[in-house]
Amino acid sequence: MNKTLTILIILTLLASIRAAADDIEDFKRAQELYMEGKFGEALDAVDLFISEYPESSLLPNALYLAGRLSSELAVALDNFSRIIVKYPRSSVADNALFMIAQYHYAAGSYDKAIIRFKFIADNYKKSDVGDAVHWWVIRAYNALGDLSLARVWAEKLLLRYPTSKYAKLVGARQPDIKPPEPHHFTIQIASFLKKETATVLKESLVKRGHDAFVTRNEIAGKVLFRVRVGRFSSREEAAEYAEALKKGEGFNGWVTSTNR
Repeated sequence: MNKTLTILIILTLLASIRAAADDIEDFKRAQELYMEGKFGEALDAVDLFISEYPESSLLPNALYLAGRLSSELAVALDNFSRIIVKYPRSSVADNALFMIAQYHYAAGSYDKAIIRFKFIADNYKKSDVGDAVHWWVIRAYNALGDLSLARVWAEKLLLRYPTSKYAKLVGARQPDIKPPEPHHFTIQIASFLKKETATVLKESLVKRGHDAFVTRNEIAGKVLFRVRVGRFSSREEAAEYAEALKKGEGFNGWVTSTNR
């Protein structure tokens, strides 16, 4: 091997190492922006990462982060779907499918949600959302009125994840799964004086797959438009969803009565 060829090989290897280091640093920066609550900047950073590092081993993670950050539901679902199709063995594939399943649940497509939740349970045995998957299958069957299958999945949850917070929500060893109850609780995100402002936020939440709506309330002669998410039969369910909203979307909502 001549000296020139050796130098070229060394330079190529060094360039590859540098590129690998660059993509790690750039993705880390996008993650930091996300953790700091700078969602717009984080989305710009992760979109740039996806365009600049199409062969990066971190691309599935970048697509997942982009999906979580996108305000356009179609774009978010496309990013999650790309992960499932192209990178089914990646560390975020189960979470991407979980997000799609939750969208179907929020849209009232309980059968579609169940199919996807079950796929995670069957194919991603070590998933970090395994307990949540069982919980949402229970809720979906309960919403469909199939109490028998809801109980079956409640028993599976208690057996496989006995210390999970979802096991505590299910309750006793033979859980009393009941037909859907009246929705007494919701999550309040914000209040505005202008209906238009409230509507913009509501539409943004709806595009992300959440059951968001606006209520009109008059307090001391002042009209307020409140943006709320979800309708829940128990305070515990609402609190769980509020926590997921805070971690996943950055919204610091609080549980309140639907009558207020």
